[in-house]
Parts: sequence; structure tokens; C-alpha cells
Amino acid sequence: MDSISIIVRNIVEQIVDHPEQIQINEVKSSQVTLIELNIAKEDNGLLIGKKGKVITSLRNIVDAAIGKQGMAGRIYFQIIGL
Repeated sequence: MDSISIIVRNIVEQIVDHPEQIQINEVKSSQVTLIELNIAKEDNGLLIGKKGKVITSLRNIVDAAIGKQGMAGRIYFQIIGL
């Protein structure tokens, strides 16, 4: 598992009610990283948050972490409720 996926998993586990159902798939290209988050359907609202504030905060944290590691590019999240 890549370091970005580890960071995302550690944060998301603290937010959702069913952390055992988290599955993460990371798809990278030269300038974009897509993080596919498979979570329990009931956890979608928790992860997205009111007006998208939680997922936006997660994206900002991950952007800061990859910037510190010297990596460049944009992070996109796709949330899939299982």
C-alpha cells in the first residue's frame, strides 16, 4: 500500500462507523492521483460531511502530506458505497 493510501486509511477509519469495510484503490498518472474509497453505504454521509466539508478537509490534508513528501499533482476522491 502506498503512503497516500495509508494516510487516507488512517484518517477515514476515525470518521466512519464501519472501518472494517474500507477498501482503497489508488490510480496514478503523471499529474493526477485518483483515490477510490469503497466504504459502507451508511458511511457516505459521514465521509462527505455537510456541504462536503469533511471530504474537502481530507483532500487538503492529503495535498499537504504529498507536498511535504515532494510529490506533485492533484488528488481526486471517488467514494463508492458498498
